[in-house]
Order: sequence, then structure tokens, then C-alpha cells
Amino acid sequence: MYSCSSLLFQTHPHWGEGCCQSPGERPHPGGWRLTELPCRGPCKNILRCPAQVADIERVAREVQLLKLIRHPHVVQLFEIIETRGQLYLIMEYASGGELFDYIVQNQRVPEPEACRFFHQIIAGVEQIHAMNVVHRDLKPENLLLDEHKCIKIVDFGLSNRFDDNQLLKTACGSPCYAPPEMVSGQSYVPQMCDLWSCGVILFAMVCGFLPFEDSNTSALYKKILAANYTPPSFITDSVKDLIAGLLTVDPAKRFTIADVRAHEWYRQIPEASVRPRDLVSGQCGLEEDVLQELKCHGFPQEYATNCLLNNKHNSVTTTYYLLASKRRRMAEHLQIRESERAREERARSPAPVPGASAMDDRPAAEPEPLRENSPGPESKVQERADVRAEAAAILREATPERKETATTAVSPPSSRASVARPGSA
Repeated sequence: MYSCSSLLFQTHPHWGEGCCQSPGERPHPGGWRLTELPCRGPCKNILRCPAQVADIERVAREVQLLKLIRHPHVVQLFEIIETRGQLYLIMEYASGGELFDYIVQNQRVPEPEACRFFHQIIAGVEQIHAMNVVHRDLKPENLLLDEHKCIKIVDFGLSNRFDDNQLLKTACGSPCYAPPEMVSGQSYVPQMCDLWSCGVILFAMVCGFLPFEDSNTSALYKKILAANYTPPSFITDSVKDLIAGLLTVDPAKRFTIADVRAHEWYRQIPEASVRPRDLVSGQCGLEEDVLQELKCHGFPQEYATNCLLNNKHNSVTTTYYLLASKRRRMAEHLQIRESERAREERARSPAPVPGASAMDDRPAAEPEPLRENSPGPESKVQERADVRAEAAAILREATPERKETATTAVSPPSSRASVARPGSA
């Protein structure tokens, strides 16, 4: 049995020493304590103490739901390590931090970028609901950003399973993001609960503050029950309409995911969510190169394939997904380098002249250097004037004379040619 720290070193490049040393502990109801590890590693540490049965079931349910859902916009659970005194959940790493901090740092999110985030949130929520799971605690603090600024939905501690057409009764989550039916203590449709929270998140992204806020809890609940909020003037009417459709008090009239996808604000950019990888299509949807690499590390290919297809969460599947992710990152970096190199080459090469033929590509002949006795610019002008005067004299001699009533004096040829304007005589 290997220790947690040795596993962390092997599975993620950002995990390092001190990962499990001197954790800052945070009280958790029922005797369980969630530990914030002083490192960048995606490890959730739960200290095992005497606890109530309900709390044990809650932790077990969170693990079960994380194992069930696999989607690009839902945090991935890699492995569960259980010791005598602790339980470690090894999860996907999101280097961008919380969406909440991103909003605070930028004061608010520009609408095109907020639309991109919202595409990914809706895609993740849609997959969660497709698995008959409701999150019930959607908020910017539970939405993380990865290295590409893609959304990862986390923290399924308050989530639960539901059957088709089943209503839930438990009131939970953050009050500022809770729907009116939950605040009033009524039974609620699970999907509509999460969609109300999505409306609050969208408002927070584009406005930079929450639609329902009050230090007095009773006043806060009154605002939520009446959907009493004021959108600022600097957001567009289109996003105001989408927010209003999601923050509708009557859940029967509230926007569904289909309504959200059909809205003009949502469709202002192409679909920005990442499509999930299918593990069944083709050759089981698995990457043969990664399986061969696993074999080199001592994992038989047949055993690794069975673990992946059966959605196991062990060291084999963890190593596979991390190696596959590393390969994708390397391919992305190579693609970026190639595009930058091509851009630099285009910048160095001269732009082609429109309409230029292939003959124009020949180098131009260099001007002949001036000799010592060669005429300068002034003598060349004089030569051209003398040639024009000589040509005019020859033309007069060749032209027959005409009898005119008035005689005109012929002025001698000048070294400068003058142009007479009409009516100047």
C-alpha cells in the first residue's frame, strides 16, 4: 500500500512536497472535517472521526455521484484513497481558480465571454440532469476554470439523485442562489432549481454583483419570492430577457435548457462547450498509444481496457487519463508553435503586389553608376529642350507657307518650353 504523498507525486506535475503536511482544517457537521491542503493539488481530504449516519451517507453519495458523471465541464474524480484515518478524493486539477474570483478581478465579465462561460455551464448542468442528478448548490464559487478558461462544475456535497417526475423537498444550498419554491418550503422540480441558480450566475457574470442581496435574511427571502431585482442599464436588452426567463418565480413558466439554447443572446456565438469523448465508439474510444504506454508501465492492456470501460476509479484509470491529457496538451503546444512559426514567416516575407506577374519577381537592374564625363541633370534638361527646338524648326520648313493678314514674329527657340493658357495672347 503506497502513501498518499507518493501517489500525488506520480499522478500530477503540480503536486509536490507538503501536500499532506499541516493541513488547515475546517469544521464539518457531524464530526467530519474537510481539510484544505496547502498545495496546488486537486485533493479533497476528509478526516474520519465519529460521525452521524446521515453525514457518512452524504459523503458516500458525493463520491458516488462524482464516479457516475464524466463530462468535460464537470470535475473528474480520478481515484479514492482510503486509509484508517483519512479519505482522499483525487480530482481533476483546475489551475484557473474560481469563477467568483475571476468576476471580482475583472469587476464583471464582458457579454461575449460570459456567453462562452454560460454555454459550458449549461452543457455541464444538462449532463448532470441527464444522469438524474440535481446539483442544488450552483454558484460561481463552485465553478472552476482550467488552463484554457473552461468551466468545471465542482462540489456535489448537496447533490442528490431523483426519479423522473419526482419532486424534492430538502431546502439546501446558498440562500442568494436558492429558487423561490425552495425558500418558501414547497416541493420543487429538481431541474428548475438548478436553472434558477444558472440565472443568478448569469446575472452575476454580466453585472458584477448579485441580483438578490440583503443582510437581513427575511428581507432577502422576500426579494427572492417576488423576483425583485433591478438589472443595470449597461447590459444589453437581450441578456436582460434571458435573465428574466430564468429568474421567473413560477417554475412552470421558467426557461428550460431548450429555451436557453434557443435564445438570441445564447446564440450570439457558436457553441462553445467541449464535446464529451465517447468511450464506446470506434475501438472502444480508447487511445491505443496511451494503452501501449500503460503496458510499458506494467499495466496489462486487457485489464486496463476493462477498468476504463467499467468506469473504475483506480491507479490504472488515473494513469490512463493523466497520460492522455498530457498527450493532448503536448499536441496543443505543438500546434500553437507551428501557427506562431507560420505567422512569423508570413511577417518576414514581403507582401505580393496585386497583379504582378512572374516576370516581376526578377530582381531589378541596378542603375548604372555616373561616369566623370557623363552629363548631369541640368545638361540633360538642356539637351531635351534643344531636341524639341530642332524638331520644331524641321516641322516649319516642311510645312508650306500660308498667306496671313497679320504677320507674326517668330521668337527664337528657348531652352525652356512654355505652355500658354487659353486667352493669354
